[in-house]
Amino acid sequence: MADQRISDTKSATRHPQQPTVGIDTAIELARRAVQRVPAYNKLLTANGADPDVIDEASFHALPPMTKADYLKAYDQPELVWDADLGRVVNWSASSGSSGMPTYFPRSRKSLYDSIRFHEQILRDTFHAHERTTLAVNTFAMGTWIAGSYTLMALNGANDLEIPVSVISPGIEIDDAVRALTELAPNYEQVVITGYPPHVKDVLDRLAADAPAALSQDIKLLLAGELITETWRDHLLKRIGKPNDPASIVLIYGTADAGLMGFETPLSIAIRRAAEHDPNLRGALFDEDVTHLPTFVEYDPVARYVETDEDGCLLFTLDTTLPLVRYRIKDEGELYDGSTMRDVLEAYGHDELAQRVTDNHFLALYGRPDVAVTFYAVNIFFHNVQPVVEDPRVADALSGYFHMPHPENADLSMTLRIMFELKNGVAETESLRETLAQIAYEELRHSNGEYRTLCDSKGEPARPVVSLHSYRSRPEFERKAKQQHTGRRR
Repeated sequence: MADQRISDTKSATRHPQQPTVGIDTAIELARRAVQRVPAYNKLLTANGADPDVIDEASFHALPPMTKADYLKAYDQPELVWDADLGRVVNWSASSGSSGMPTYFPRSRKSLYDSIRFHEQILRDTFHAHERTTLAVNTFAMGTWIAGSYTLMALNGANDLEIPVSVISPGIEIDDAVRALTELAPNYEQVVITGYPPHVKDVLDRLAADAPAALSQDIKLLLAGELITETWRDHLLKRIGKPNDPASIVLIYGTADAGLMGFETPLSIAIRRAAEHDPNLRGALFDEDVTHLPTFVEYDPVARYVETDEDGCLLFTLDTTLPLVRYRIKDEGELYDGSTMRDVLEAYGHDELAQRVTDNHFLALYGRPDVAVTFYAVNIFFHNVQPVVEDPRVADALSGYFHMPHPENADLSMTLRIMFELKNGVAETESLRETLAQIAYEELRHSNGEYRTLCDSKGEPARPVVSLHSYRSRPEFERKAKQQHTGRRR
């Protein structure tokens, strides 16, 4: 019987997934978009869909939106409600991985959603309604979404009876350290928000220059890239909370859609159980997973989520630029409360199962076109491919390259690129230095966020290049598709 239940729960998470909770809201949004968003009506017509008939059956057959065939295919006014850009409250930018960013409009509704979700984290996990709280916002400020989005959300939380004070030093470590040493001691707790590797840099600086500041009641609110449970444990020890994993919360958000989900004490507990139980790990996530995916809870009504036949997430949500079945290229899986309880009980995690009610969970595996994430910057395969094609080095290289996971043994970050030499070509320091310079210049040219990171971090952001003899490494094994990266699979 137990084996059958396990089989059933595994089947329940196969792709595509089309949850029933939230579908009515999603259908209503699509119908409004047909009437009031010029580009969406054109998208449906161009793809042979009937814009006048949208019900549960036809909704899942609606053409997905993508950046290329929707956001880039129509003029910006056509993409928003009533073609009225005057309703846009603010704009934020995507990563600019192709050299130029994509701009996304935000409305007051988008802001209210972000306030509500941050209020949940501050109240339910950090108990900020019970103690004075200083938030030190170390996300990059400017046109990128994370810094300004977080600042507005935390300011808005005050209207929901969460008395949190905010200072936004951005990615300037010296300014963050000063806030943590001069302002933070006046509060009962401090919440540091930021990209995981950058927050680690801030805490490392505190450990070196002002270790007493680490004795404060510190919580971390992170976004931008996956963290491992080993990383969480290391940072928990650094802030003096080795037995309180929920003191570190990761958000899943995108420039396109804003905040999609976030870790809760329950989702963290389930992920940590899967870390130590290979059977549970295999039941919940891909069997060949090497790094546990980001695992969050989400609101299926405010953010209706499906998966398609490729395992990619499709988002439907009401914002200034309404998204209906938007395919962001992130791969993931969904679990409702019933499915999660069945899996946990089947593998003997009854105590955890009893904590699950009507929760909805999302496992985020990442994007197949992303080679690595370095200081929350996505480095794509296409950012590196021109390096091996450069005439200055092409005759010496086989064309194969590999980017291992950038996390070092001490949990610091290094952007490494391994290049394979052609058969019979010997490694030289001159060739390695030339490749490193070409890689640096190409990444700066083709990836806007990397360029910004370099301007801030300087030398530590430069790629470290290594050369390897022809077919001397397993990373360059000839397969149907080259494995460029040391990611989860």
